[in-house]
Amino acid sequence: MIGDFTHGDKSNQQEESSLSTEVGENEFDMVISTLPTPILIKIGKNLFPADYLSKLKKIKYLHAVSLILETNQPILQKTYWLNIVAPEIPIMGIFQQTNFVNKRHYGGRHICYFGWYVDEKDKLWQMSGEEILDLVKPYLKAISNFQFPISNYYLFKSPFAQPIFDKDFIKNKPDFETPLKNFYIANLDMTYPFDRGTNYAVKLGKTVVELIHEKKGF
Repeated sequence: MIGDFTHGDKSNQQEESSLSTEVGENEFDMVISTLPTPILIKIGKNLFPADYLSKLKKIKYLHAVSLILETNQPILQKTYWLNIVAPEIPIMGIFQQTNFVNKRHYGGRHICYFGWYVDEKDKLWQMSGEEILDLVKPYLKAISNFQFPISNYYLFKSPFAQPIFDKDFIKNKPDFETPLKNFYIANLDMTYPFDRGTNYAVKLGKTVVELIHEKKGF
């Protein structure tokens, strides 16, 4: 749910932040934003200084596209994670989930998913699940001798899933503290120079809380 942030002073001079959404408004003494930077820019457009927003706008993100297939046989026999770097094959990676987690946890079905990172202009971002399935099917036969039926397929798209750490990223990367008092950021940008991951999310959460404790003397 996306809304708008505002910032002001309470009667006792303690600063507060307010988040307004379609279901109402809530006030907070402190905010830790885990939003992707492009989303933070949209809801904070009237909150942060122009020069700060200008730096954030230079950070680029890719979207994630995932196609999940449910089959009665594994597409990859022994491999869990297969990266594909052949330009003639329009697949970034194939991941046989049930070679990692036993199929009994998936109702006895084999689960395999395909993943891509794309920009918003990429045709994959606009395609339906059926269209992407038709795109990859011919290549599956070449990769794994795929000749069995697909029980179900599911398509998931996640915007702003991966920040791009280009040569200018470090110049624009935000810190935990923002120009706005009591407003902190702990998002994917902070994983630099490492790739995003759940472990880093946990680490970021602990780090920003420790920073707040130190500053506030908790």
